[in-house]
Amino acid sequence: MSFKSKAINAQGSRIAIDDGTGVAIADITAVTKATEAVASSVLADPAIGDVVRFISVTGMPEIDGQAGAVTAVSAGVSFTVDIDSSGYATPGTAGTAQQLVFVEGCEIKTFSGFDGQAAEVDITTLCSEAREYLIGLQDFGNLSFDVNYVPNDPFQMECMTAKGKGARRTFTLTLPPGQDGKQYVWIFDAFVRQFTIAGGVDQAVTGSVSLRITGAPKIYELN
Repeated sequence: MSFKSKAINAQGSRIAIDDGTGVAIADITAVTKATEAVASSVLADPAIGDVVRFISVTGMPEIDGQAGAVTAVSAGVSFTVDIDSSGYATPGTAGTAQQLVFVEGCEIKTFSGFDGQAAEVDITTLCSEAREYLIGLQDFGNLSFDVNYVPNDPFQMECMTAKGKGARRTFTLTLPPGQDGKQYVWIFDAFVRQFTIAGGVDQAVTGSVSLRITGAPKIYELN
């Protein structure tokens, strides 16, 4: 009997942080306005699934600094990135793409997040019969996770470095395949706000990390 549910087992989930360097992979000669931006470049081809960030795109400043997963590649011609550029003012005409280099955490025990709430905008007037509201911009809040604290763990060291510098980093949360065989990854920018450690009698030393998400995460289907 097959499962009716498409539930995802949390075991095997992975969280990763970009190491803050990035590797220049392409000089961009054009970026289209589309639900998935197509970048023209003849110098390098990223692989499908790579996460790339656009830098200094002439004509399309809205895409500067944004990161997304590569969803298609036309060798030596162009690559497609899961960034919706359809609402941007003009197509891009030049720029650079960087492939992000990620450090994965393996000592993570639990995670929870995307807990933000949109602000309530009070528009009540003296003529109102009851309180009236509009909903403000969506807020994706925080993502928190607990770890077995290992001081020389590369992932934890990178989180501490980002916290110390107050640096925005790109993170990924990759979930295992569900019962339907589909697998998803969240890609989002965040600041490391907190990294605390704790211990006690007959306990491992643990750590708790809190990320403040900035902007809107993207969900990418791996297969």
